Amino acid sequence: MKEKQVKLPGPDHPISIERNPARVVVYVAGRRIVADTRNALTLREAAYPPVQYIPPEDVDFSQFQRTDHVTYCPYKGPCNYYSVPAGGKKSVNTVWSYDDPFSAVVQIKGHVAFYPKQVGENSRAADGVKKEMRGKIQWTGPNRKRTRRWWEGIRHVVQQARLRGSGASVVTELHSTQRSHRAWS
Repeated sequence: MKEKQVKLPGPDHPISIERNPARVVVYVAGRRIVADTRNALTLREAAYPPVQYIPPEDVDFSQFQRTDHVTYCPYKGPCNYYSVPAGGKKSVNTVWSYDDPFSAVVQIKGHVAFYPKQVGENSRAADGVKKEMRGKIQWTGPNRKRTRRWWEGIRHVVQQARLRGSGASVVTELHSTQRSHRAWS
């Protein structure tokens, strides 16, 4: 049997884990909440999109069903999967967890993460809520047009900063975006 390779994060494959102060709500089948936390960890790995890891105490495991599906990441270790029966076929193996991660990412031990296109995830906005459901974004709240434009402006600023490789300019540009958001009122 071939030994599985273990790799350490570094400049060629960086991994960072930070606490996310925002509220993260995960739901399936349109409305059924399976996780709700203000203690999520955001894992950023190389060029992959950031992933929210939710602590087990903020997850309703009664709605999950452990599967036999297991994967292996040379940077994080063996990964176990869950399905959410309420979500139907779309929610098979949609939740994962590293029960025994490597030391470089030990902070995510026992936390769970979700494939965002297979479940919904809410994040609070200035005047409303941005909802990602079935790959479509829906906006709710009293000022949804302003909120949507504000989020689109934030997304554009962050994308431009990433292209320039500059993190410091994001803060300045975000402040100017927030000022223009206030002008729409």
